[in-house]
Amino acid sequence: MPEAFTPELGREQFLNLFVTQLQHQDPLSPMDQTDSLAQLAQFSQLEASTNLNTKFEELLDLEIQSNHNQLATVGAGLLGREVSFGDSEKGVVDEVSRNDGQILVRVGEQFIPMSDVNGIAVAGT
Repeated sequence: MPEAFTPELGREQFLNLFVTQLQHQDPLSPMDQTDSLAQLAQFSQLEASTNLNTKFEELLDLEIQSNHNQLATVGAGLLGREVSFGDSEKGVVDEVSRNDGQILVRVGEQFIPMSDVNGIAVAGT
């Protein structure tokens, strides 16, 4: 099975090919400078795109973590409050937990995703 492509492997391959190409060129008919510069420019663009994609992935991960933290904070604020969920179910939030990246509130024996909570009241009102 072929090895997975990684940016590092791509860089190494390109540089090895480029150096090999330079080493084995005909000294009486060297590679056109324009061609070599075009290859280097393409490599630079590929490198910049790879770096940009990595930064976007890091930013997305931070955004997801921030959203989870906000949900956890909201969930913690629901402790001891009565929430409504589903069609007409209600109950007091006893616990807040995270499962598979999802914030859940426990009402009685049920764990309800925060996204299913559609109302909040002071318990007993």
